[in-house]
Amino acid sequence: MALFGISISMWLVGVIGLSLYIVLYVISITIYGKKPGRNPFVLPSLLVKKPERTADDVINNQSARDSVLRQNFTGSRIPERLDAIVIGSGIGGLTAATLLARARKRVLVLEQHDVIGGCCHTFVDKGYEFDVGIHYIGEMRPGSFVRCLADQLTDGKLMWQPLDVDFDRVIVGCVDGGGKNRSVLVTGDRKEFAKRLAQEWPDDAAGIEAFFSLLDRLKRGSKLYWGLKLLPLPLARLLIKSGLCGLFSAYFRYLHISLKQYLDQHISSESLKSTLAYCFGDYGTPPGETSVVLHALLLNHFLRQGGFYPIGGPSEISFCSVPVIEKAGGRALVRAPVSSIVCNETTGRAVGVTVQRSRIPRTLTDCQLRSGHGAMSVFIGLRLPPGRCASTDPAFDDIRGRNLWLLSPSDSSAAETVDLQSIVNAYLSLDPQEAAAADPPLLFASFPSLKDPSWPRRRGDDRLTCAIVTFANWDWFSQYQEGRSGHRGRDYNELKNAIGRRMWELVKCQVPAVADLEVELFQVGTPLTNQHYINSPRGEIYGLDHSLSRLAPDSCAQLRPEMGPPGLLLTGQDVAICGFVGGMMGGLLCASAALNRNLIADLAKLIQADAKGILRRERPKAE
Repeated sequence: MALFGISISMWLVGVIGLSLYIVLYVISITIYGKKPGRNPFVLPSLLVKKPERTADDVINNQSARDSVLRQNFTGSRIPERLDAIVIGSGIGGLTAATLLARARKRVLVLEQHDVIGGCCHTFVDKGYEFDVGIHYIGEMRPGSFVRCLADQLTDGKLMWQPLDVDFDRVIVGCVDGGGKNRSVLVTGDRKEFAKRLAQEWPDDAAGIEAFFSLLDRLKRGSKLYWGLKLLPLPLARLLIKSGLCGLFSAYFRYLHISLKQYLDQHISSESLKSTLAYCFGDYGTPPGETSVVLHALLLNHFLRQGGFYPIGGPSEISFCSVPVIEKAGGRALVRAPVSSIVCNETTGRAVGVTVQRSRIPRTLTDCQLRSGHGAMSVFIGLRLPPGRCASTDPAFDDIRGRNLWLLSPSDSSAAETVDLQSIVNAYLSLDPQEAAAADPPLLFASFPSLKDPSWPRRRGDDRLTCAIVTFANWDWFSQYQEGRSGHRGRDYNELKNAIGRRMWELVKCQVPAVADLEVELFQVGTPLTNQHYINSPRGEIYGLDHSLSRLAPDSCAQLRPEMGPPGLLLTGQDVAICGFVGGMMGGLLCASAALNRNLIADLAKLIQADAKGILRRERPKAE
């Protein structure tokens, strides 16, 4: 009893000491710290366009779009007196650049590809337009933090189309039409989704209830995750090692538990486990290798508001963001591969970059640390028969504003006994010839043209697009990496097309409405494609692998903008987590570091105040 009392007393002393340390730290930075930069945000209500924009307002003139998104790098286009350079124009780089521009900084964005946008760009071939990375986004209702941040980046011009209330269809089991499977519709109403699962798997009703209860607890505790990245690293580590993070937030108590481990403990049915874990492809790490916390973040992202799609396609994100950068005197230039970062030989501080032998001062960067899993994509352009219109044809109602997830073991009769981790590992361990003949264990299929109300006017109502994504092993294609893009040889084309055709056949089995349509375009992208276009080391699309070690508390604290030499800040999904919103948050953290102010708190306060109508309708002044 006495020992227990002593341990409690020591714990209280530690808490008091830590609290005193935090107070002293706050006082020290208030008095002696670097002066914060300008608040970049405007009141969200000021960004609402009057009259409201519609799908008809999307600019379709290609030359007008190219004048914004395809400005080639030349020395004469480099603005004078730059405040910062951003390397890479993905959503992380664009977020950092636009926020700095809103804070009246002159920023130069350098993109190695021939179009601005990174994974937010689209490409057009034979009249068909495809998104390469943005398939759907959650939490985009007006007034949400994510929507308000996106509006700040795009000056309120980007419009979002809600998907169907049942935005995902999940099929577990046999997906080639030759056996049994289970099909569930995922809805943005989390209570309704939980109810559907309990009706389909009544024996696991208690486990389903526990799982959704955990989602609620982790939703409330996620704020501390972002807070750690804003604190000085020594203080963040002290909070972790003291155990206070785990004491005050369930988020940190569950980080070390894998998704597979949690589901194995609470769910008996393998098909239900697969259904609950179905969207692990959105972050690219199998259930046994990632944390249940990350998966909960993703589900909470969609199960409260559903899914949304940018009207006009994902390229609208960069098309609306670049003018914000240019308004402050900056530029966004393409065909500008950065070959080196220039550092001061005496101080070690990053002072510029080298592009095509041109030295430019000032630097921010969008970097990656480690490779995750590679990915393959199939892009299909479909032509409808004369007299049929894709936007109104009831044959496409089941895929209109809805994605399709197919999860299938190689032995379809084992759907109730084989777990996702096993079938993914087995697939990725195949040799190239075996992979060409096998069914991928996970497929994501999307029909972008049926999500975008501007499509019929822009591309024609007799055209329909399909995009399919799955995992791939880099080693299947690594022997062809020395060849130029588009000229890698017959063997490479035969291998990728064999895998791509099988992916398309499996989708057609579940979507008979598209099975007989004329295929006018069929393109397959591999990890080598990703390496070429987005400069990913091994063809990954989610950057740093979202493993348990990457998501551990100390890694959460370490993955922050200030990881490189002085003057160099990191942005993008590797600073936060993957995906569009994760990339935006990485950019928000990067801009916070550059401006020396907590932009998360700034925007949250502004949203709250705007909702209450207690601020004057003017731009906030710097504190």
